[in-house]
Amino acid sequence: MITTEVIKKNEINKLKRKGTKKMTKIMKKITSVFIAFVMIMAMGASAFAAGPYTITIKKKDTSDKSVHKYEVYQILKGESTDAGQLHSIDWGDHVDVSDESAVLAALSGATVLNTTCSNVEDVVEALKDLESNSAPLDNFASAISDFLKTTSLTATLAANASSTTVSVTEPGYYMVKDTITDNDNPSAVSKFMLKVVSNTNIDIDTKEEIPTLDKVIESATDSTSITADGKKNTASVGDDINYKITTKVPNLIGKGYKDKYCFVVNDELSAGLTYKGTAAPTITIATSPVTTLVAGTDFTFDKDDSGSTTKLQIVFNPVKMLEKGTSAAFAGKEMTIKYTAILNEDAVMTDAGNPNTAELVYSNNPYQTYAGDVPSPSEPHGQTPESKTITYTTEVELDKVDANNTSKRLAGAEFQITGLSSKQVVTTAQRLERDDDAGTLYKLKDGSYTSEAPDGTNNGKYEDGKYKLVEKTEIEKLEGSQTIVDFVVGDDGIINLSRLGAGTYTIKETKAPTGYVMSNTEHTLVIDCDLSGTAPVWTYTFDGDDITATPISIMIVDNMKVSDLPITGGIGTTIFYIAGSVLILAGVTLLIAKKRKINEV
Repeated sequence: MITTEVIKKNEINKLKRKGTKKMTKIMKKITSVFIAFVMIMAMGASAFAAGPYTITIKKKDTSDKSVHKYEVYQILKGESTDAGQLHSIDWGDHVDVSDESAVLAALSGATVLNTTCSNVEDVVEALKDLESNSAPLDNFASAISDFLKTTSLTATLAANASSTTVSVTEPGYYMVKDTITDNDNPSAVSKFMLKVVSNTNIDIDTKEEIPTLDKVIESATDSTSITADGKKNTASVGDDINYKITTKVPNLIGKGYKDKYCFVVNDELSAGLTYKGTAAPTITIATSPVTTLVAGTDFTFDKDDSGSTTKLQIVFNPVKMLEKGTSAAFAGKEMTIKYTAILNEDAVMTDAGNPNTAELVYSNNPYQTYAGDVPSPSEPHGQTPESKTITYTTEVELDKVDANNTSKRLAGAEFQITGLSSKQVVTTAQRLERDDDAGTLYKLKDGSYTSEAPDGTNNGKYEDGKYKLVEKTEIEKLEGSQTIVDFVVGDDGIINLSRLGAGTYTIKETKAPTGYVMSNTEHTLVIDCDLSGTAPVWTYTFDGDDITATPISIMIVDNMKVSDLPITGGIGTTIFYIAGSVLILAGVTLLIAKKRKINEV
C-alpha cells in the first residue's frame, strides 16, 4: 500500500510535488461540472486502488426519451495518490497534440483560460482558478473538443434507461460528450462533462434541461361540463372556450447555452374551433409581481387559418429567453399562455370531438449555433409530447306530426328554444326551392305541394313552376330586438338542431301548421354527457321520457286540426241546431196547414 508518508520518504522530485500541489488546488476549486462543465474530484478510500474504474452516467430527467450516446475522452492523465489526487500530469491519450502549439493557443484565449499557456503544466495551473459551472470552463471544454482524436470510449443510454456505464483503465481528467439520435422526442444534450477519475469508481449526473408543456380548458361560456383535469368539455355553437397552456421558463443556469435559446409553442385548433379576436394570447410569468410579456418584443404571434385547421405559433425572443433562463429571478418560474376560441358551425358531433393540441419545440444542444429563432428540421431540437383537449357537441332531430296520425309530418310549424348558453343553434332542414328544370314537386294554391303534375283540367289549382327539396343548414341566433331564438321546421316536417352542449332546453311552439291550432305546451329537453371514458356517452330526455332512438329523434304531437276540436259547452251546440231546425220546419208546416184551412172556409 502506497501512502503519502511513503511518497515523502522516497523523496519525490520537486516537479512531482509541484504537480501534486497544483492538482490539489484544482480539486479544492472544481467540483461537479456538467452543462457548464462540472469537475469533481472523486475522493475514495484511503488506499490506492488499481484500475479499471467505472464511470456511471445517470440520467437527470426521466422524461428524456431519446437514445443517448456518450463519448468519453481522456483529456489529462497522471498518477494517483492514496488521497485520490493526481500528479505527474500530462496530456491524455485522446487529445491530439501533434500540433501542441495550436492546442495551447486555443486554450489561452481571453474567453477560455485567459492566460498564455506554454505547456500542459500551464494549462493545469490555469484550470485551478476556474469556478465550477463557469463560462470559461465551458469554453475550455469547447476549445479542447476541437483537438480530440476520433477514437474514444463509448457508452449508450437507451431511451427508457436511467443510467449506463463506461470503464476506463487509468486515472485522469475525463470529458464526456453527449449526443442524441433524434429530435422528435422530449430530449436534450448535456453539455460536456468533466470528471477526475483517480482511485475509485465515480458517478456523473447529467444536467440537461427538458421543458414541459400542458394544455387545459380553464373555463367556458358553460363551464359545468369541464372535466376535473381540464382535458374535456361539452359546448354549444357560439360558446367561448378559454384555454390555458402551462410551461416554465427553462432553467439554463450552468447549462452551457450561449447567445440564444429557441423556445417555440405550436398550437393547432381543429376546424370546429375559431380563434377569438386578432390580439396575441396573454402570456405571464409567475414572478412577484407577475411579469406580463409583450407581443412584438418578448415574443411574436402568428395565426394561419388558410387551411382546414387554424395553426398558431408563438416564437419567444431567443435572446431574451436565454437571459431569463440564466437569471435566478426567472429560471424555473411557471409561465402561462391564455387565449379564447369559439365553437363554430363546422364542429363535428362524432366521438372524435373537436381537439385543440399544443406542443413545445426548443433548443436542446448547447453547442449548436441556431440560424434562426425557430429550429429548422435539420437542427438539433427537442419536442414535448402533444398536449390535447377535446370539446364535444351533439344534435337532436325534431319531427312535427299530426296528433291523430303520427305518420303524417306537418310543415310550417315555428318554435322558440331557450336554454342556449350562447343564444345560437345550428338548424338543418329540407326547404322547397323553385327549380323548373330539376324540380319534381308542384305547389298548390292552398300552400301544399304534390308530386302530381297538372293535367290541363285542374291547372287553376296550381301555382306556376316546379320545386325541389334542398337541405339547408343555418345558424339561428338573436337578431335585432329578439330575445329568444326561434326556428321553422322543414317543409317535410323535420328539423335537426345541432351543435348543442349538455344542458336543459325549453321548446315551445309559436306558430301552428296551416289548418291546425297552436299548442301552448312547453317541452323540456335535457341533454347530459358522461366524459369519464375514452368516448362521450350522451343521454337525452324529452318531457321526462328517455330518448333512445338512434339517431336521436323526438316527435312533437300537440296539434289537432280545427275540425277535430270540440266546441266549448259540455255536449256541444250541435244538438240545439238540430232541434231548432226541427222546430222551424214544424212551424212552417203548421203555418201552411192553417192557411189552407182558412182558404177552404
